[in-house]
Amino acid sequence: MRRKFRWMRPGMLAAAAVSLVSAGGPAAAATLETARIANWTAVAHASDQTGEFSHCSMSVAYQSGTTLRFAIDRRYDWAMALLNPAWQLPPGQMARVNLVIDEFEPVVATAKAVSPSMMAIQLKDDSGLFDLFRRGLLLRIGIGRDTYNFRLDGTAEGLAWLLRCVTRYEPARTAQGLAGAPGTALPGAPTPRPAPPRPPEGPTAEFRPLTPPSPGQPANGQGAGGAPAAPGGVASVSGATAGTVASTGTVSAGGGPGVAAAGAAPPGSQPAGSEAASIEMRSESTVFLASLMAGAGVSDYRVMPPSDAPEKHRGADAIFATDDGVMGTVRIVPEADPRGITERIVANDARTCAGQYASGNLPAPTGRAEVAHIFTGCEQTGAPAAARYTVLTRRKGGHYVIGLYAQGAEAVLERLRQVDNSVRQASNALAGRF
Repeated sequence: MRRKFRWMRPGMLAAAAVSLVSAGGPAAAATLETARIANWTAVAHASDQTGEFSHCSMSVAYQSGTTLRFAIDRRYDWAMALLNPAWQLPPGQMARVNLVIDEFEPVVATAKAVSPSMMAIQLKDDSGLFDLFRRGLLLRIGIGRDTYNFRLDGTAEGLAWLLRCVTRYEPARTAQGLAGAPGTALPGAPTPRPAPPRPPEGPTAEFRPLTPPSPGQPANGQGAGGAPAAPGGVASVSGATAGTVASTGTVSAGGGPGVAAAGAAPPGSQPAGSEAASIEMRSESTVFLASLMAGAGVSDYRVMPPSDAPEKHRGADAIFATDDGVMGTVRIVPEADPRGITERIVANDARTCAGQYASGNLPAPTGRAEVAHIFTGCEQTGAPAAARYTVLTRRKGGHYVIGLYAQGAEAVLERLRQVDNSVRQASNALAGRF
């Protein structure tokens, strides 16, 4: 099936970008040395015509079948490529892409389909961008309406090896912008923040497949994305008889209308502690979110910095929003008893509802990571709001609380239910990994 990206007219991409990432092509087929750096396979290449050193590359294969590759040539130009044998790209065509690392502003670049199964992306000769790739946890590549998510495990070690590799084979040359001032951003480049603690290394970075799985088939090997949730009756969070709504009535409380009515912050994400602990929670939640959404088959979302989110959500460890109006949060709650978590969620949402309030939960499947699934709703004139919460057991202790929020027309609320069903299925497939 031919992938329909919004390609630009055929044009010229820097020759280095194509030759760098086309390892094994006519320009560079000989191998000078190989190495295993973290979870990356690193190679020094020589020109097949002259036998002289040409470039150094590193690549890693993801569970989706896609390979991510970086390369630096003898002039210290660098590039990136994506390869997937299932793709059918139009060779020679080009597309504008957005590269987003963690919560930094997007970097605009150009991709070229150099073969039906590979696209090459020229990267700026910019030490700031290079440092972001070394320090980053999550890379998101946006091409039109498609988004691809990669964990950047091992890039600090891998990219450092590439620089040493080029220097070793081209000692007379020095890097100017790329590595001439390591860790120093060039004018106009994003300024790297201090490196947060990195997640465990491993080849399990997530990448959204090009085509969604057929019904009942797992997405990225993590679960049946988009499958309906298991049926079940409504039960009271406080222990009311199954099949009844937990609570309903008029609640007079501040907090404003709309999503604020059904989406107040659940318990704090971590106990009072150091900023390092908070950074670690956010880093873990961002990686967890990428895996969760990939497994759920939800691609039309963006990670939001706290400054762009409604005030009530700014304390979350990860914040995101879909293109069609669903907002979400991920929080890590160290509390061991999920009952206290669910009770406070229901109470918080009730306090912020200025209209008719309802809440309840669905029974959690036996033997799965999900320990609670809660819904709340606030009916008020012109702006009905709803929220869904999934509480999952966390391998390191405590729980993940996934919140989904929507307000307004029935179509938006229906989308909330669809995303919630997919997220529940995917979240249980992550049991034991996070």
